[in-house]
Amino acid sequence: MIMKDLGWVRARRGRTVHRKRKRRGKKYSFAISMTNAGLLHPPYLIQGNFDDDQFMEYVEDMLVPKLESGMVVFWDRLGKSGRKKHPVVQHFNPRAKKLIQEKNCKLVFLPPYGKYFNPCELVNSFLKSQLRKVYTSSPPAVTQRARTFRELQKDLEKASQKITPDICAGFFRERANGRAFKNRYGLSTK
Repeated sequence: MIMKDLGWVRARRGRTVHRKRKRRGKKYSFAISMTNAGLLHPPYLIQGNFDDDQFMEYVEDMLVPKLESGMVVFWDRLGKSGRKKHPVVQHFNPRAKKLIQEKNCKLVFLPPYGKYFNPCELVNSFLKSQLRKVYTSSPPAVTQRARTFRELQKDLEKASQKITPDICAGFFRERANGRAFKNRYGLSTK
C-alpha cells in the first residue's frame, strides 16, 4: 500500500519505498584547502557534484601549486571510502597522491567518521551560513530569483575573505579534541 496524497509514504513491513526527493534549485559544490594560518586558495566552485576529472583539475590547478614542502595533507575518505581493493576515485586517485608526494608533502587519510575530526567541515558550515546571510539582502533575493553561478562565486569569495587565521586556528583546535565525535556517539568527555 502506498499513500501519496498526504506527502508521506507507507510500505509493507520489511519493504523499502524508493522515491525521488524534490530538490529546489541547482546544486553546487565547492572545495577548499586550509592551514591553521588560513585558507590556501579561494573556494573552488562547480555546478553539480565533483566527478573524477573535475577533482583532478582542482588538485592540479588549485591545491598542488599552493602546497609547500613538508606540509601534511589530511583527506577524508571521499570516493568509495577506500572499500575497493584498488580504489582510484577522487581522494584515492593514485595520480593525485603522486602529485602531492612530488611536492614533498605527506598525505594522511582521516579515519572513518573523519568528518568529526575535519576542520574543513567547520569552514564549509561557516561559508554556507555567510552565503545565506548575504543572499537575504542581495539583488536576486529582492527580485525573487536564484543567484547565477557568477553571483554565487563572487559571494563565496567574499565570505571566504572573512575567514581569518584566528578563525582557522580555532577550527583546528575544535576538531583536534574530538568533542564533536564524542558528543555524537555519547562517549565520555573526561
